[in-house]
Amino acid sequence: MRAVLFALVSGLWLCAACHDQDPAAPSTDTMSETGTQDTGQQDTETEDASACVGTDSDENFGFELRKPQMHTGIVCEAYSPGMPEIPIDQLDVDWLCSFSHNGKNGVVYARATPTGCNGLAMSPIPDFDVQCAVMKVDGEMAPLDKANYDFGGGHNNDKLSFSFAGRIYEYFHSSFGWGFRKCQPMDCLIVRDSQGDLIEDGCADRSLPVHCTQVEEDGSYDPLEIDDFAKCPGDSDS
Repeated sequence: MRAVLFALVSGLWLCAACHDQDPAAPSTDTMSETGTQDTGQQDTETEDASACVGTDSDENFGFELRKPQMHTGIVCEAYSPGMPEIPIDQLDVDWLCSFSHNGKNGVVYARATPTGCNGLAMSPIPDFDVQCAVMKVDGEMAPLDKANYDFGGGHNNDKLSFSFAGRIYEYFHSSFGWGFRKCQPMDCLIVRDSQGDLIEDGCADRSLPVHCTQVEEDGSYDPLEIDDFAKCPGDSDS
């Protein structure tokens, strides 16, 4: 009985530690030599931005959208004591997101492919590699460096980040419901300088709104032009 209680308490502590941090606060993680925050996941240069650029500038905002694939049998690097060491299945997570900041307006497309997982939590958490990320801004395609997609722990409070025009942009969430859980796709921007220091927290009151839509397995997606944001049920600020 004591062993069961200890496992439950330990799991709850791990869950709280993963989700109670203020996303706009300076990170307690180390900073990489490039100035981006070390989240424990791989920050990669854009491998081949041209792979994300289509041949028709008017179709799909000019992007070459792939059809996300399911990856099966992904084995975690480590598992919590007593947790079953079961491989997971995970779909590619590809995003289309609006962008508006500092006088620039555009659309972002990023492809995130699962490459592994971490089992040191209540459930295995997938890790991703952003294989290409690009922004169509002012009619031109701009590759995005240091792109990273963070699944966001067991609650999937995910975050997409990249470097652009000397700044780090983080797509995150401005509203959380019961149990600090998101209820919709990423909807706001946090802006940092090249060293990771906060410039503007556009998620605190959604002062920097964005709209993101996930690409479905058949390559379709919801209209990006329609921003149907609403605060989550149970949001303490609603």
